[in-house]
This record gives sequence, structure tokens and C-alpha cells, in this order.
Amino acid sequence: MHRTKNRHGSEYWYNSCAGRQRHHCDIAFQPLDVVEAQVFERFALLILPEGFAMRVREVLQGTVDHEVRSAKLIAAQVEAKLRELDSQEENLLDLAAECEVPKERIRARVAKIAEERTRLREEGRTSALRRERIAW
Repeated sequence: MHRTKNRHGSEYWYNSCAGRQRHHCDIAFQPLDVVEAQVFERFALLILPEGFAMRVREVLQGTVDHEVRSAKLIAAQVEAKLRELDSQEENLLDLAAECEVPKERIRARVAKIAEERTRLREEGRTSALRRERIAW
């Protein structure tokens, strides 16, 4: 496909035969809307085998079901990991209150937990968007 603009700045798309580039075809460039119309006309004549549409629906439904299960599994894993991080943070704070642990070491560990929490929340948002897209 090729794009061109006229002197007024309007954009036009053209299609050319792949053989033209190899000098095997001398068909001129065709406006894209003409090519699209010809493709639609050809597909309108296409007769699909009996049961084809049903099989496509089954395959698509299986794919969607798999994606939904995967997205739910990811969301559950993220939630479990977030709960684990909360527990780790609480244990660390309890340890800091009870013992003489260097404060820099505690701060570093809390910062690491916060970074992991941020990463997991982003992963959870991505998973939620994926579920929404699938449900659509």
C-alpha cells in the first residue's frame, strides 16, 4: 500500500500488486477503496462449509474462556502476593519495635516491599483492564 497527498493536502491510499515490485506484473496502482470494494464483492460470493460458523464460534468461545480464567488467576495471585507483602511489612515493623535493628536496614526493606507492592498493583490494574476488554 502506498500513501500520497494531493496539492491540497488530502491523503489517498493506493494498492499495488506484489508482482509489480519484482517486475512480474504491470497492473497500475489501484485506489484502496476500489480494491476493498472488490474484496468485499468476492467475499460475498464465498460459500462457507456447513458448520464452519459454529466451529469458529466454539473456538472463539474457548479462547475467551481461557483468557478469562487466566486473567482471574493472575488477579488472585496478585491479591495473594499483596496480602503476603502486607504481612511481611507488619512483621518487619513489629520486629523493629521489639529489637535493636539498624533503622537503615528496616527502611531499605520497607522501601523494597513498597516497590514490590507498586509493581503488583500495576500488574493488577493491567489484569483488570484485560478482563474488561475480554468481557466486552
